[in-house]
Amino acid sequence: MNRDCNTNEVKSYLHKTASEFGMESLLQRTTNCLLRGGIDTMEKLCAMDREELYRIRNMGEKSVTFALMARDKYQTDKNKSL
Repeated sequence: MNRDCNTNEVKSYLHKTASEFGMESLLQRTTNCLLRGGIDTMEKLCAMDREELYRIRNMGEKSVTFALMARDKYQTDKNKSL
């Protein structure tokens, strides 16, 4: 899978989460922070814990919470498909 497809997957789950929980205002900032921090696949996001996310530049409490919600949604969807 190439980088663009991976990035689209991250963006897709962040967008789904934003829509589902009414958090659209966090979508762009969180996406930019994650991509700038090298998190361009959902697998990379799934491997991170709260503390690791806080170490990414400009990731504050709301962005970290939002990213973790997207991660949890991805893991739930993945488990449903098995």
